[in-house]
Amino acid sequence: MLQKEVRAMTRRVHGQAARSACSSNADYLARAAVLIDEQIERADARERVICFASAAEIGLSLRHQGERCRLAAIHTGSDAIRVLYWTAVRRMQRHTTDLCRAGDSGVAATDRTLAGKRSLLKLCAVTEERATGEASTPSELCRHCHGLQLDSHCAAGHGALHPISGKYFRCIGMGILSEAQGYECSVCKTTWTQHKNKANPFSTWTMKRQ
Repeated sequence: MLQKEVRAMTRRVHGQAARSACSSNADYLARAAVLIDEQIERADARERVICFASAAEIGLSLRHQGERCRLAAIHTGSDAIRVLYWTAVRRMQRHTTDLCRAGDSGVAATDRTLAGKRSLLKLCAVTEERATGEASTPSELCRHCHGLQLDSHCAAGHGALHPISGKYFRCIGMGILSEAQGYECSVCKTTWTQHKNKANPFSTWTMKRQ
């Protein structure tokens, strides 16, 4: 349920930001940040955390909203909302860590731009395809797998995937077990692994090229 709410919020923000922003990623992300800030201002406690998680999905690091949304998560009294908040915090921290490893200058606007380039590939397939054409699509991937590559948190994967392994578990740290299962695409033979764990409300798909 929470995953659907976050994804609905992300789609809504993306649609509005894509329509009003110029073609650059920086303009898109700046507009998306304004939209989420405005939504947080008028939202109740539960929806504030939904907005915060949506910002993490898009690739924004809204650290100025962190404390407000933490208190909102506590106020709801919901364990699921608190897990969602901390998941969003970890995702925002990973954005920052990735930028530091890449040798980023530390300028906030540049951070948002680089984070946005990654998130747009995952979350904004329609806009990205329109802007870049087919050049970014790996030739060996079928259109179904390309769509899953752009949105790797799609819970259902796609219809051409079939399981090639049973479910198995592995520890991902801090005592958290992650459930995993292997799949293969019947169209292009690309193999995927679906990951699920209680610390993250989103399914994650990782691809392994043949």
